[in-house]
Amino acid sequence: MRTGGGIEPIAADVRPGKDGRPAAKLKLIAGLVGVGLDELRQRESRRRMLQRSGWTAFILLSAVLLLGLWQMQRREQREALSQQALRTHLDSVYEEGRKELLTHNEARAAVLLNEARRLGVDTPVLRFMQARAMRIVDSEKTAFQTGSAVSYIRFSHDATRIITQGTEDVARVWTWQMGTGS
Repeated sequence: MRTGGGIEPIAADVRPGKDGRPAAKLKLIAGLVGVGLDELRQRESRRRMLQRSGWTAFILLSAVLLLGLWQMQRREQREALSQQALRTHLDSVYEEGRKELLTHNEARAAVLLNEARRLGVDTPVLRFMQARAMRIVDSEKTAFQTGSAVSYIRFSHDATRIITQGTEDVARVWTWQMGTGS
């Protein structure tokens, strides 16, 4: 092969301890193509570097993809566990409210059944049980020492006072802390 006026031999020696197969292959290709051996070695070095870079990028992208899939699976698992815990709590509140109603503890039943409804249960059976529990808790059935039957009751926005009106059209404000009316 000619380079810069001189002839470069293309003899390749594949014997052990000499050129070896990869170097001998490059010498033969350099002679056939008419490119210098050093230039061909540099090209081969760049090719290997690009190939390694490609594999590294592939491995990194695969790792990122697998990590993302794992995170999605973990998030779905957490959501499923959260939904299961909510469902268990809801079933427990609903059942406890039903039991309290059957044992004639209507005030406790009303609180529990209201919690079940707040958590998303809205069935005719729940509404029936709530109405049944509220019959006793209802303002007309609740006993206040007002001197007459209560015909009207309202709670303050901060839930610290109750305003009642009796049949004699007298309004009273009751405080939870003192248990007294004025």
